[in-house]
Amino acid sequence: MEFIPLAEVADAEAFQALALRRYGGDFLSGNCEVFKDFDSLIKARVAQDPQKLTIHLPEGTPQAEVEGWVAQARTVDPRVPVEVHVYRRPPPSKAPPKLRRKPSGGASE
Repeated sequence: MEFIPLAEVADAEAFQALALRRYGGDFLSGNCEVFKDFDSLIKARVAQDPQKLTIHLPEGTPQAEVEGWVAQARTVDPRVPVEVHVYRRPPPSKAPPKLRRKPSGGASE
């Protein structure tokens, strides 16, 4: 674990306290209007890049299994659209050569 020198911690705290006094006066006095601004900002950014859940399944997956995966994905958030992409598995590669046993000659070396 790395330790941060006490002077650095004090400097960071002083900076944060100054920023809070300078820019957070409304919040410190109990005015929570800033959260409405945050809410609008977050919703606008989310609207620019909406969420979606993508499931990749191998070609030939039975329809019942696909539907099961989609149903499970929808439990995360039913409002988030679910896309299913199908991929083709690569053909099996050439089998590795079989290992040959060394002939055992009855005498020990």
